[in-house]
Amino acid sequence: MSSKPAKASKAAVVVREEHAYTREQIEECFQCDGDELKRILQHLRALKYLKINKTVDIQNDMTPLADEAVDITESLANVTGFSYTFTFVGVLVVGDLVLQSYPKYFKEAGDPAEQQQKFKTVLKVLKKFNKQSKTTRIYTDGKKTANFNFLELMLYLMEDYNENGLYNNSQTVIEQNGEGDILWDMTVNQTYPIFSNKRPIYTDLYTTKVEDDLEDFIRRLHSCILTTCTRFFKENRLYDLFEGLPEIDLTEETIDEFGDEHYLLYRVEREIAQQFNTHKQQLLHALHAFISHRTDMDRSDYTMLYGTTTFNLIWEKACAAVFQNRLDDKLGDIAQFIHGGLQGKYQALKDVTLKELIEKPTWGGYDKDDKCVYEKEALATLIPDIINIYYYVGETYFSILDAKYYVMTFNPLGGQPGIGDITKQYLYNLAYKDFIDTHKISRVCNCFLMPEDEVGYAKRGYARLDILNFLHVKNIDVILLSADSIFEYYLYDKKWGEEFNKVLNLVHSEHYGSVIAV
Repeated sequence: MSSKPAKASKAAVVVREEHAYTREQIEECFQCDGDELKRILQHLRALKYLKINKTVDIQNDMTPLADEAVDITESLANVTGFSYTFTFVGVLVVGDLVLQSYPKYFKEAGDPAEQQQKFKTVLKVLKKFNKQSKTTRIYTDGKKTANFNFLELMLYLMEDYNENGLYNNSQTVIEQNGEGDILWDMTVNQTYPIFSNKRPIYTDLYTTKVEDDLEDFIRRLHSCILTTCTRFFKENRLYDLFEGLPEIDLTEETIDEFGDEHYLLYRVEREIAQQFNTHKQQLLHALHAFISHRTDMDRSDYTMLYGTTTFNLIWEKACAAVFQNRLDDKLGDIAQFIHGGLQGKYQALKDVTLKELIEKPTWGGYDKDDKCVYEKEALATLIPDIINIYYYVGETYFSILDAKYYVMTFNPLGGQPGIGDITKQYLYNLAYKDFIDTHKISRVCNCFLMPEDEVGYAKRGYARLDILNFLHVKNIDVILLSADSIFEYYLYDKKWGEEFNKVLNLVHSEHYGSVIAV
């Protein structure tokens, strides 16, 4: 039986990605039942944040149902026939409830305080990934959309304030004897000089000063929205998760005091039309989006997600960064890692990248007389996750690494990659076999890299396909890595140097199962 959702605070519930929960546990999680629960579950399912599985054994035999295959009402009526799994990693706000969905590799019985700290690291990784991939949009060009992300919008506004302060429109103020530029025309025409040796000396000067308009409408509105965001984060205990956010309490005004929604949108749109500064335009669009969507938060099933349903992409990105993916490196640049440099035909291919060494399929066509009249090379081919060439203790290592976001068990076998993943890994090895053989590289690492909630790393097993033995390529080793360690390196743009060497040695050693510290 799956573990119950854990209470993290008065308003927060901790769940685990892809963990199976019963109907009773879901009711306890959302603290409601009946039509209200049905509406919430339907909404989460439509957003693909929740799956309903038909199962006999809730732990070992879960079959996800197609969207049209089961009615929510039917599933709630059958306690033993269905289970529920959350498909996202991150923070989900549903009405008054905050769901913290931990990655599936987190230990079920881990220390709560330690796991909460690791979860904060995961949220930082999400932020960096979104920024690098530019997948997050914090405004919608004035159009309301069903999948608008209000939580990310509020985070953007608060972080932008932390970096840039309040929206400002400057105004020019004229003052006497200030430190700004002198207005000579006004000074000559409106003051009386003292003459000395027939030369005028002006003791009173009119000067200009540029200052922020503290009563500017948009500035005041910005202050009010930021204060609203802070109150929301405090009420939902989100400051506990997002470190470094400022607590912004700037005004007692409410948004309604500025006018109705149509008037506020009109004022913001007018300001957008008058501004040409890129940052100001982006901020104004964000304020526009906030005003457009803020009433949606009153719905009991309204959801806000800071997270992802494709955490596998984040694991792949982090591993590629930490393990120095050299797929796009030219052969001339990697020759330094090969004893004796480039050999044979590869000496003339210094400007070719490792990725370009992989052959592309060729397609041919026949005419009615079975003569080949058309032959063309395809554009796409195999692309490994990570290729790394490394020189260590007098030897060249050629590493073919595939970051797999899986949680495997070996006895009994479960949660393993499919046959397609295994055959592709063999083909990656085969694609580089001529390069490897030409340079007499004996240290070839072909590995699946999987996350684990441990410190260090371990070689836990391998995959072998005997029908491909004639290719004379290596088995595929399964390496479990400390996800927390990988993410820390990814966040600070660090590479696994000595640690990577240890992994390479581990692949070629007889150490199985035991965890080796980083």
